[in-house]
Amino acid sequence: MAFRVISKASLSSSEILMAAKALCILIGYSTFILRLPGALMSFVTLIFGTLIIKERFGKNTALMGAALLTIMPYFIMQSRFALDCNLLLGAVTASVYLLIYAVKTGKTAWFAISGVCFGLSLYAYALSYFILPMFLLVTLSYLFYIRRIRFRHALAFGAALLFIGWPLIAYVFIDMLGLEPLRLGPITIQDMEGFRGKGINLNNIAGNFRMFFNSAFFKDPSEHNAFEYHYTLYIISIPFSLFGLVLAVRGVYRSAKERVFSVDAPILALLFSVFCLALCLGGHGPYIYRLNAMYFCLAYLTVYGIRGLYRLIKRPKAFLWAIAAVYAVSLFAFAKYYFLEYPSSVYPQPLFYPDYRPVLDELDDMGLKDAQTYFMTPYGHLYYSLAAEVSPYEANFPSEGALAGFASIGNKHFFQPGMPDADSVYITWAAQENFSQLLYDIGFTGRPVGGYIIFTYED
Repeated sequence: MAFRVISKASLSSSEILMAAKALCILIGYSTFILRLPGALMSFVTLIFGTLIIKERFGKNTALMGAALLTIMPYFIMQSRFALDCNLLLGAVTASVYLLIYAVKTGKTAWFAISGVCFGLSLYAYALSYFILPMFLLVTLSYLFYIRRIRFRHALAFGAALLFIGWPLIAYVFIDMLGLEPLRLGPITIQDMEGFRGKGINLNNIAGNFRMFFNSAFFKDPSEHNAFEYHYTLYIISIPFSLFGLVLAVRGVYRSAKERVFSVDAPILALLFSVFCLALCLGGHGPYIYRLNAMYFCLAYLTVYGIRGLYRLIKRPKAFLWAIAAVYAVSLFAFAKYYFLEYPSSVYPQPLFYPDYRPVLDELDDMGLKDAQTYFMTPYGHLYYSLAAEVSPYEANFPSEGALAGFASIGNKHFFQPGMPDADSVYITWAAQENFSQLLYDIGFTGRPVGGYIIFTYED
């Protein structure tokens, strides 16, 4: 079964790596184990997202919210990726709920617990460095304005957050300001290549705005983050979400005017924070996975919109049955495509490759374990390291060379050479038809194994 690679795209991806490593030690390496942390985190999103909706609208609406969080395409798909970025969605949803609960109870201990959760959220995804400070600035300003947070609450919250998150906060300042490494006993914090802050700029605000809207409700340019016709939340959700946005903004305005707390405020603050980040993203811009923290907000607004229309329509029960029917048909169409048609019609595709272990086992059986072997799959060094359980100390690739595909581990090489050598072994996969055909044409013999082809030269 193919799976999405855990790459070095984020230096803050330690939570999923530690969870996956612990599970691999206890149970053994498999693609299922690599996917398990993300799947478990999707339950965190479901549970705390439902609790947030319950706090705002009550039990009955919370059931509808739980149903939407279960059936919407984005939430189904993100729960199946072994993609470190998606941990932020569950982490920040839980953090927001705990902050809401702290405000509701007014107890200092809950503010401290919320601060701990926000501190842990900093480790979920590198872009949390920019989303969470903006969110906390807006939300805490709102809470102080309506007088629902006191100095002792803010102190407990900030102290807990700093206690958990200070290493990453220090790293961000060291990297952004070019400071000298910080050494505290056995701990060294220094700048690293690939820091996401260097990709934040204002060069393409207009283009990013258009792409933000597409990524929010439709799809991005990738083949795997969302699909045509189904999109992130189903097309039926778009008008409900936009209507819910209007209602939420109006609700927050009234709450600020009357100085009473509204659950809508932190939800809109999170959405606003992700929006601000999206406008400033460099590289390929605001792809769906980079905006993952906002998708609960969009589901929340969809629930808000449906509920708002329900209260306005003369025949509300018929309206709800019609909405339920449309969502049921949408789910059926999506599930049919995603689980039955997509695997065979889209694969192979970049970033989703089969497990290397059957190939390594076959090389051993063929007596080719020590042969010079070239793996043609992009990011092959990462997949090989997982399958062969290579120590990171033995696989200390130069960052640019590794990402560009020029990396080696012993006699295993992860780049396409010049003219093939008869004494070497070549591993290709289904999408590399041109190189595979070249090998066939010059006399190599191919042996299909687990989605790959092992090429050897026989006189």
